[in-house]
Amino acid sequence: MPRILITTSHRPAPRSRSFIKDLAAVIPNAIRFTRGKSTFVQLAIAAHDLGAERVVIVNNRMGNPYTMDVYQLRFVPASAELFELEKICRLVLRGITLSREARNPRPPYRAYAAAYVVHNGAPLSVDAAECFIRGLMFQAYEASRLTKPFITAVMRWRDDFVEAVFRDHRGVRVGPVIRIRRVILCTEHSCA
Repeated sequence: MPRILITTSHRPAPRSRSFIKDLAAVIPNAIRFTRGKSTFVQLAIAAHDLGAERVVIVNNRMGNPYTMDVYQLRFVPASAELFELEKICRLVLRGITLSREARNPRPPYRAYAAAYVVHNGAPLSVDAAECFIRGLMFQAYEASRLTKPFITAVMRWRDDFVEAVFRDHRGVRVGPVIRIRRVILCTEHSCA
């Protein structure tokens, strides 16, 4: 399974740093990267050097994670930079619950072999699942072919948002809870 580099925007809030730490613990082959003053080009080069095919950037607003932008690393031979980041999707967050804020926090297994996503069919949960599949390289859940140990992102429709809860192969909740307000899926020509 290819690697995913997870980082923050410039000048992240402490809660965003804790959030990417939680995400890196539950997404298989994820690498947490301290961005500092790195530009997009430097970020693309760092992703290539670390063997990552995807880059997740968590942006914050008023001290909390607000969006998750998922990018694909592309090789561009005709340019001076050689690599660029192409946006796959954006998750606009309504809120999060960090793993340390859970009632009974459980440490993640840390060596998941596979990642699956399950949704309840609501339009927003379908789009969120698509972002997890295309961007974070999760697989659609099929009970007949599970590779243990695995992690599952369960997408549940709530009043006006989708709640993504991570569960391990034993059914225990691990990692953060992500409440997603909106999903923007990018095509080859647009990302509106």
